[in-house]
Order: sequence, then structure tokens, then C-alpha cells
Amino acid sequence: MDNDNNEEKTKEYPIVKVDKDSLKKAIIEKKFDLIKHKLEQVPNFVQGATSLLETIKTDITSNDNSMKQYVQNCSLLIEALKTEIGKDISQDTKNKYINDIKEILDKIYQKDTENKNWLLGMFAIGGALLIGGIKLLSAWNNSDDSNDNLWY
Repeated sequence: MDNDNNEEKTKEYPIVKVDKDSLKKAIIEKKFDLIKHKLEQVPNFVQGATSLLETIKTDITSNDNSMKQYVQNCSLLIEALKTEIGKDISQDTKNKYINDIKEILDKIYQKDTENKNWLLGMFAIGGALLIGGIKLLSAWNNSDDSNDNLWY
């Protein structure tokens, strides 16, 4: 038995010459195959992310149009009240119209603040989606799967 162990230890292995460019090309191809395989496992994630981003874009555009329309309508009310203030009316009525203008301006400010908070929420969703995708790719990169050894 001792003799068998010595034979294994002294066994010579042939040296295989490998072209460095061919090896690099093979490694790169393997990496792309691995990436493709990983992405094929989550096509619904990619489609869902794209769909969600398109929905966010549409919602932001719609929200922007709605906000512009709201401000335009408020501006028309303010102009009408300013016209009334310029007429020969009592000081109490003028004061009421001035207070109405202040209330309208406060409502525009509140609506603008709500709008900005909503937009921040939309950007947070988009950012979370982006970060989630990056973390997913990073997790693949750091996985212990034997096929992933080519990542590093």
C-alpha cells in the first residue's frame, strides 16, 4: 500500500498550453452566459420594473398637468376678486375679498407642498426599485454558487 501512495505522489501531469486571449474570451463568454442565465430567472422583475417606471412617469406628468390647472383656476379667482376690490364697494367687502385671496394663496401653497411630498414618494419608489435591482445583481455577484466563481 505504501508503494501505491508513492506512485500517486510522483505521477506527472502533462502541461497544457493555453492561449491567454482564448482563455480571456472563454471567461468573458462564460460571464455573459451566467449573467444571461441570471436575468432569465427574473424576466418578470425587469418587465415589472419597466412598467412601474412608465406608470410613475405617466403619474408625474398627469400630476404636473393637474397642478398647473389648479393654479390656473386659482389665479382666475384671484383676478376676479381683484377686479371686485377695484369697484366702488364697502371696505368690509373689500376686506372679505382680500381675505378670500389670502385663503386661495394658502390653498395653492398647501397643494404645492402636498404635490412635492407626493413627487418625493414617487422618486423614492423609483430609487428603491433601482437600489433593489443593484442589490440583486450584487447578491448574484457575491453568491457561493460554484458557477459564480468567474465573477471575481
